[in-house]
Amino acid sequence: MKFDIRGPQSRLITALNVKFQDLTPFVAFVLLLLAVPAWAAPSVLSTVAAQRLESAETMLRETPAGRRLLAETAELPRREDDGLAGEALARFVREPRPVLALGPRRLRGSPDADLALALARELSRAAADLPVVLPEGDMAAYQSELEFAVERAAVDQDFSRRLRAAYADAARRDGAARAERGRVASLLPSGAGLDAPP
Repeated sequence: MKFDIRGPQSRLITALNVKFQDLTPFVAFVLLLLAVPAWAAPSVLSTVAAQRLESAETMLRETPAGRRLLAETAELPRREDDGLAGEALARFVREPRPVLALGPRRLRGSPDADLALALARELSRAAADLPVVLPEGDMAAYQSELEFAVERAAVDQDFSRRLRAAYADAARRDGAARAERGRVASLLPSGAGLDAPP
């Protein structure tokens, strides 16, 4: 009869070591899968989104401001995702990893000029890459959008016509809102200290 001088605990430890050694490749594979999150996978744009993005980026390349923005954000991945883009045509998303999200629903019904304007604004946000949302960051993004629009209008007559029409429409709405505020103020007894609708 053969006696095992090792106690039950040492036999258990030996058995567990053997089992862990057998599981090592599986555990390594699972850890590898967990280490590579879903957002790190290369994103694929649909054919329509890729064509629209290329067309809008071509419009950006034709202006100095657009070329600067594209050069500063060349490494920024582009992704088609309604969840990240929300209601926007394009949106720079910082978390969990910086990405330019394009909204597929909005891409279908909007002209390339609108996408180019949205890209100018969002690429400006991406270039600044501010850690928190600041009013100054938003103002700088809108300033970049306007700078691109003015430069683009100088070289593209159709874009210039659309920009003038949009400006005239905005001025008309602003004038109507001012007239309504004036009318409400004239109807109120004192007019001062009361909030009129915007």
